[in-house]
Amino acid sequence: MFVCHETVIKDTDEHKIIQLYTPLGVCGAIVPWNFPVLLAVGKIVPAVYRGSTVIVKPSPFTPYCGLKLAELAAQCFPPGVVQALSGGDDLGPMITEHPGIDKISFTGSTLTGKRVMASCAKTLKRVTQELGRNDPAIICDNVNVDAVIPKIRILSFLCSGQICMMVKRLYVHEEIYDEFGEKLMAFVGSLKVGDGTEADVFFSPVQNSM
Repeated sequence: MFVCHETVIKDTDEHKIIQLYTPLGVCGAIVPWNFPVLLAVGKIVPAVYRGSTVIVKPSPFTPYCGLKLAELAAQCFPPGVVQALSGGDDLGPMITEHPGIDKISFTGSTLTGKRVMASCAKTLKRVTQELGRNDPAIICDNVNVDAVIPKIRILSFLCSGQICMMVKRLYVHEEIYDEFGEKLMAFVGSLKVGDGTEADVFFSPVQNSM
C-alpha cells in the first residue's frame, strides 16, 4: 500500500545522496464538529498515502461521522490502518500525550490548540494545527453592492457563524460605505431565524456553546 518515494539528490563518483520518505508511524487526527467528514478525510489521506496508520477522534458533538468513516475504511484497508475513538473532552489529552502516537493533526479553536501543543510537548511528537483566525473581507468601490451582499451573508453567517473561516471584519470603501451598510443591514434583517431543518430558514440555533 505504501508508496515509497525516492529522490536522488546527488549522484557522482564520490557521493550518492538519496532522500527517502518513510512512514511517521501512528497519527492522531482530532477533528471538529463543523466539517467532520471533510476534515477527517483531509487528515487520513496524506497519512495513509505515506504508509502511516491513523486514529481519528471525532468531535463529541458529531461522533458518528468519524465512526462511520472508520467503518468504511475497514472495507478498503488492512485491519487497524484507520481507526476511530469517540469520547468526551478527556479523550483528547489521552491521545496527545500517548507515547505510542507519533504525530497529531488538530483542527479546532486557538485556545484548545495551545493545550494540544503543550500536551504534545511532553512526548516531543510532531504537531500540525489549523486553528481559529480573524478573517477580513475587503469591499472595493467598483463592486456591484447588490451582488456582493448575498456572498457576505454566506461568508459571515454560515452555520450560524461557528466556522473558523467566517468573515469577522469588513473593510468597505468610503465611497460606498453608507449604501453598503444600509443594504447589508436590510438584507440580514430579512433572513429567517428558526429550525435549521426548514427550507427557508437561514439562521438556526448554534450547535454548541463552545
